Amino acid sequence: MRRLRAALLLILLWPRALMPQSYEDIMDRLAGAEIGDLADVLQQMIVEPVEINQLSPDSVAGIWFLTAAQKERLAELLRRKAPRITYHDLMDILALPPEAIRVMFHAEPDRRPQRHFWSRLQWRRQAAGAQHSTRVRFQLGAYTMGSVTEKDAGEPRWLDFISGFVQWQSPEPRVQLLFGDFTLQCATGLAFSGAYGNPALSLPEHALRFAEPKIAPYASVLENTAFRGAAFRWQRGAFLLIGFYSAALRDASLDSTGRVISRPPHGYHRTSREQAAARTLRETTAGWIVRLSPAPTFQLGIAGYDQHFDRYIVNPDRIRRQFAFAGQHKRLFDAFFRWQSRSGALTLFGEMATMADDRAAIAGLQYGGPRHRFVVAAWQAQPAFQNDHGALPGERTGDTSNQTGAYLGLTLRSRSGRWSSYVHRVRTLWRTFFLPMPVQHGDLALLWERRVARGFWLQWRLRFRTQQVMSPRVRLPQQARGEVLIESRQASLRMRLRIKLARRLLYRFGVDALNQKRPAEPNRIGYAQYHALHASFGRWLDLRLKWTDFLADDYDSRVYQFDAFFPNWVQPVALYSEGQRWLVTFRIRAGRRAHIAGYWLHEKRDASGRKREFGFQLQWQQ
Repeated sequence: MRRLRAALLLILLWPRALMPQSYEDIMDRLAGAEIGDLADVLQQMIVEPVEINQLSPDSVAGIWFLTAAQKERLAELLRRKAPRITYHDLMDILALPPEAIRVMFHAEPDRRPQRHFWSRLQWRRQAAGAQHSTRVRFQLGAYTMGSVTEKDAGEPRWLDFISGFVQWQSPEPRVQLLFGDFTLQCATGLAFSGAYGNPALSLPEHALRFAEPKIAPYASVLENTAFRGAAFRWQRGAFLLIGFYSAALRDASLDSTGRVISRPPHGYHRTSREQAAARTLRETTAGWIVRLSPAPTFQLGIAGYDQHFDRYIVNPDRIRRQFAFAGQHKRLFDAFFRWQSRSGALTLFGEMATMADDRAAIAGLQYGGPRHRFVVAAWQAQPAFQNDHGALPGERTGDTSNQTGAYLGLTLRSRSGRWSSYVHRVRTLWRTFFLPMPVQHGDLALLWERRVARGFWLQWRLRFRTQQVMSPRVRLPQQARGEVLIESRQASLRMRLRIKLARRLLYRFGVDALNQKRPAEPNRIGYAQYHALHASFGRWLDLRLKWTDFLADDYDSRVYQFDAFFPNWVQPVALYSEGQRWLVTFRIRAGRRAHIAGYWLHEKRDASGRKREFGFQLQWQQ
């Protein structure tokens, strides 16, 4: 009966409308992402901030990462105050934290010395225990200071992770000095990908980006990503130089001889084994980036670093060979370029890096205008190339070895709506006991959007995915356990509906359906739907109610949805088994300085019973 109801809903809600972008819409397109903070997600999607004082009020409509209400307020601010808009003005009208504003926009600083203090306390109670984090940022003129503390659920320490930085920047963006925790970004991210890796390979608008070299203060709870030390950035005319030194402690599991056999990236320290691995490996790195722009449409550069570890790193698995680095020393050299046509419609870019005798390279092309965009790119990384601070397209920071991939994407805008399609293929080689096997996966997706009427939007996406997985049911005589790779095929359909019921009342509806097929096995089905109401009571209170109903045959047929627990924090949720979720969130604005937010979650699954969770967040600025 529930499957019949799901099919009827999909037929009734055939696509007819254009859905505007919002933070939750962005997260919907990053299925599988594990980063939930607003600034962290925007770091993936926005390579260069928008020059706010060079915009006209009419051009605000093209800023894809703002909601309709935020665009209206921003256009009014431009009419009133441009070209003297400051970061404080943007914080007031957009109601976003400072770190997100600085990722989105570049504004002129106040002529008088700036004094700004911002802090956020977040606390959650989960089944595994309490989780909390704090973020503090203080700015006084050219100086900026910040800190982050965090404890995951189930960890015994009150403060498991502490991070901080001090930064000085000249009034003209010519000199920048930074001490503490920081990250670097450069070109396509092969050498330095920043704190949060490359953008997820999804729609052509956000699939591949070429980033200007820069240093960024670290403000995340991810524990094993940032550099820790000192860095500087100096620019004069077309010449830019970045240098840095870092001495950081990383998590690492050791064998009986003291050699490193595993380096977990997550930073959880709950079990005795995870606690023993905490910060046992010292990583010392020194590096540089040089970029030259001989013309406004052309730039080229080189980068490199020298990295040492105080323990020897080995790969303990000699049968299932995951090609990885072994030793105590790494040296990387990188070269990159970008060329853009005078009209700005065509862009060519590339990057190549070497480490020992192995290489990795990325090359791409972007072509487009206001009504269309075409993107094509290809990349390859040899087995022994493994960079802890870079990323291949669509991968997390540190995932750079043994992969060949390609991406092709196209977006068209017309009266019938916006059509987007992409193809993404990846191939890698690893070993399953005695046989070397290529592992391949690929996506083919089609998305269509169109607006029907005022206050009524709908989005539709169809995706086909093929991937190779282990199957214990198929046996090979050469293999002791009889494991072999088989091809899994998956088709998924996603729809999103938004209706403005009243001036301050919004209704959202979503459906996700999935069908997975493996050889000699029955089809696996996954389905989920949600209904959500968002009510605003003036500018002082927001209230959201969300109910989700889901059904999946097993974990392999799970469906992903995204729950906004706090206004700036969204988490992907894997829905499997059969069950329901109830989520209530609120946000109270106590004037311009204080925001209080909270949530309550109740979930019931046939496989794992009931789960209750709640939390609150306090944000203050002055």
